[in-house]
Amino acid sequence: CTRCLDACPTQALPAPGVLDASRCITTWNLEQKGRVPEALWAQHHGWAAGCDICQTVCPFNARAAGADAELLEPLPWQALTLSQAIGMDEAAFDQAFPASALRRAGWKGLRLGAITAAGCERAAACRESLERCLGDADADIRARAEWALKHLP
Repeated sequence: CTRCLDACPTQALPAPGVLDASRCITTWNLEQKGRVPEALWAQHHGWAAGCDICQTVCPFNARAAGADAELLEPLPWQALTLSQAIGMDEAAFDQAFPASALRRAGWKGLRLGAITAAGCERAAACRESLERCLGDADADIRARAEWALKHLP
């Protein structure tokens, strides 16, 4: 089966059983906490964290997912908009993600991922949040927001 290879938006799975982590959205946004090289920002599409498309299309996971109804329940943070994630303060991050894989990204990593996603998606609804980031104390947040704003219509 090559469903995951065919579905990967960044071609991070170049061959069966092979992961090129340097191309994986999940690696950059979660494990590297949003520290994505600028040359790769435009390839991250609208994903603020990991895309997990490989997991979604895997027929083995499809069978396992139906086994536990609790896993199918929507989580409160799934309604979070990009704009909200961009503007989120650390206390709101801690409250929204008390026990989540997104904690691996950290507050800053999630914000960086959301800013990148807003730029990739040309999300005009995020303009105000991105403009506020231009005054952020963190240089990485400011630089990413500048990049994202250049991509908005």
